[in-house]
Amino acid sequence: MNCEDNNTINYNSRNRNIDFNFTSDIGSGRPVAAALALRVLVFAASCVEPQERDFIPTGVQKKALPNGNTEFIATARASQNAIEKGMAVMMQATSREGARLLLKNALIESGFSFAKFKRTGIVFLRKGEYCRMSGVYYPKGVPKPKIVKSKKAPKRKGGKK
Repeated sequence: MNCEDNNTINYNSRNRNIDFNFTSDIGSGRPVAAALALRVLVFAASCVEPQERDFIPTGVQKKALPNGNTEFIATARASQNAIEKGMAVMMQATSREGARLLLKNALIESGFSFAKFKRTGIVFLRKGEYCRMSGVYYPKGVPKPKIVKSKKAPKRKGGKK
């Protein structure tokens, strides 16, 4: 191995003469490689789509039930401020209020009385980002809960000690 100068290395092995020449424009190759790497990076970034969740449709669905009652299902989204902060409690509060107002507005537009409406369920989706509230309108009035009277337990003998 013979070094003639800092840019060239001569290597002689078994009558083979190999010259390594480092006199090419290494300095000018770096910007080309950097530009190529930057283009590859920009291309790769443009191929990747931002991860957005599927949009859940909001609004009110109205279903006529076979017994003459009407079911309302309202879906509302939390406020953008609550979503950006990522606070589950705030998202639940704002999405619940939105669903409640959607139900109230749907009842008013349908000309139904609030006294004949009963909320039947509430479900939070995506940690409160969405709220789905359901209720039933009873044209004959909200049914009264049936009270089942139980037999009284027999009195104990002897009283308390």
